Amino acid sequence: RRILRWSNKAQEMFGWAEAELEANSSIFDNLIHQEDFEKAQSMMCEASANKESNVSITTRNITKNWKLIHCEWL
Repeated sequence: RRILRWSNKAQEMFGWAEAELEANSSIFDNLIHQEDFEKAQSMMCEASANKESNVSITTRNITKNWKLIHCEWL
């Protein structure tokens, strides 16, 4: 797992600084709620395989402070 770009807004939403994510990749294990991870990964792979550019995936995500938030990824 690798971050291509982690914005200031992402840091504000999730609480993690880009440097923290780069230094500790295990953070990704909890960033997307465990029950949503497989579905999100499957949808991303399918969209990539079909060369789809307009894809929306909604997941439950966990912040640095263990708060549950809902995110829509476009």
